[in-house]
Amino acid sequence: MKYYQPVSVKAALDIADPSSIFLAGGTDLILQLRESKVKPRAIIDLGKIQDLKQVVQSDDCLELGSMVTFESLRKSSLVQAKAKALWLSSGTMGSPQIRNQATIGGNLGNNSPAADGLPPLLAMGALVRLASRDGEEILPLAQIVAGSLP
Repeated sequence: MKYYQPVSVKAALDIADPSSIFLAGGTDLILQLRESKVKPRAIIDLGKIQDLKQVVQSDDCLELGSMVTFESLRKSSLVQAKAKALWLSSGTMGSPQIRNQATIGGNLGNNSPAADGLPPLLAMGALVRLASRDGEEILPLAQIVAGSLP
C-alpha cells in the first residue's frame, strides 16, 4: 500500500483513483484497515492541506474545511456564534483524544448513523462542496446522507 501526503486539494485529486482512500482524522479508518474492511491501493492523507483546516465566515454562511477537528469546532467562537448546535455537539463527541483527532470531513464521509456531526448539520440544512478532477459541486448534506448522489 502506498501513502501520500499532498499539500493541496488539486494534488490529492491528481493522486486519487477508485482504489485509493482519503485519510481525514483516521479514527474510523484505522479500525477499518485493522479489520480488513477496506483494502485501499493507497492512502491519501489530507492532514497537510491547510486550506481544509479552516473555519471561515463567508457572506451569511460558515464554511468548515473537511480537516477541521471536533476540538477546533469546540474552540471556535465563529462556530459557537453561528452554529450553536454543532458547537455544543463538538464538545461532547468522544473523548478529548478523539476530539483532537476526529475531523468533520471524516465524520461525514463515513456516513455512520452514530456520526456526531450529522444531526446538527442536517438540522441547519448544511451544504457540502464535493471536489473531483472534473470540478466542484455543492449538494445538500441530506441528499448525500440519503445516498442519492447524481
